[in-house]
Amino acid sequence: MELNGKVAIVTGAAQGIGVEIAALLARRGATVVLADIDERAVAAASRIGPKAVFVRLDVTSESSWIDLTKQVMERFRRINILVNNAGIFSGSTIVETGAEAFERMFRVNQLGVLLGMKSVAPLMKADDNPAIVNISSCVGMRGTTAQTAYAATKWAVRGMTKCAALEFAQQGIRVNSVHPGPIPTGINEDFLKERLEFLLSRIPLRRLGEPKDVAEAVAYFASEGAKYVTGAEISVDGGFAA
Repeated sequence: MELNGKVAIVTGAAQGIGVEIAALLARRGATVVLADIDERAVAAASRIGPKAVFVRLDVTSESSWIDLTKQVMERFRRINILVNNAGIFSGSTIVETGAEAFERMFRVNQLGVLLGMKSVAPLMKADDNPAIVNISSCVGMRGTTAQTAYAATKWAVRGMTKCAALEFAQQGIRVNSVHPGPIPTGINEDFLKERLEFLLSRIPLRRLGEPKDVAEAVAYFASEGAKYVTGAEISVDGGFAA
């Protein structure tokens, strides 16, 4: 298995895309830490099997990140892969977006990614082909309506990924981003249902994606096959952002 011996942290792993990423990395041989504030991740880790463990994490809290990395290093002695997947979604126009909602979106979707990279990168070793994969969005690649706050955070994740790729290159750490398109998960299903006909008309492949499609892109970036790939991005969107 190509990820045998690797230790991966996946945030937001209780459901949706996150749990699919965690499950695939485990099937590829990695030991996976499901890091989430949602304790449904306990059951998710149990379903994945002995290669998965749950550690509670509030991605917006630096002290929570410190506690997570301490637990992982004490138990496994290394961190090879970080997947910053945790995120929240809200569909609203600029006029409809309140300051508190915008700030909450920023703290989870953007600050959480920054704190993850800040906390984990110093613990990674160059000879382990370390990889950080940040989950952005197709709306971090193009403009859209009624998603202003969400899009702002996802454009920021794309930019931070490229900055991190440059900053961490001397440590041998590769940093890349994955940009999912319209994919039903627990956080966006109502929004997608309301706009399904419109979305399908804009997707060249004429269908919505699945969480496992995103997981495959993450697994590639984490693998030896991507050891010369950094600062890159993969859109998993059926051509939506083409």
